[in-house]
Amino acid sequence: MRTPKFTFMMITVVSLSMISMTIAVAGETGATSGYLAFQKSEQINSSRGGTNVVTRTLVGVSHAKEKGGPLDKAQFRCHMTFVVVSGSKAPATGSGYCHGIGSAGDTWAMLLSGDEAGGKWKFLDGTGRYDLIKGLGTWQHKGSPRDNTERYEWEGKWELKD
Repeated sequence: MRTPKFTFMMITVVSLSMISMTIAVAGETGATSGYLAFQKSEQINSSRGGTNVVTRTLVGVSHAKEKGGPLDKAQFRCHMTFVVVSGSKAPATGSGYCHGIGSAGDTWAMLLSGDEAGGKWKFLDGTGRYDLIKGLGTWQHKGSPRDNTERYEWEGKWELKD
């Protein structure tokens, strides 16, 4: 049978271990916002009736207002798939992912969701400095491809392990 003193000591040891693990995992954090400079291609993957499945691929460089974070001057490639319904007034909705690489060669991956006007993003994981990266935010489509002002803007927060 365990004594109350033994139980208290075990709880204290476990609690201190958990606190030290939390401290070891905590690292650099930051807010981020900026825009993407990119080249875009689109492909209709399938068409049935008035519904098209369209994949949009973006390749380019991200430009963050806050320097030194994972989205500051990262080279990226994004793939999003949208369902476009002919005659619908609702924007096409979809999801996708991006892979990015920082200037030191460390990489990150994120998920995207939303519609053609904007949506949400979330970091999944990374390598090197971005190993176990966390973060999320929103993105918006701005401008128009017709007059060459098209761009994507984002904002959010990120956290790196120590």
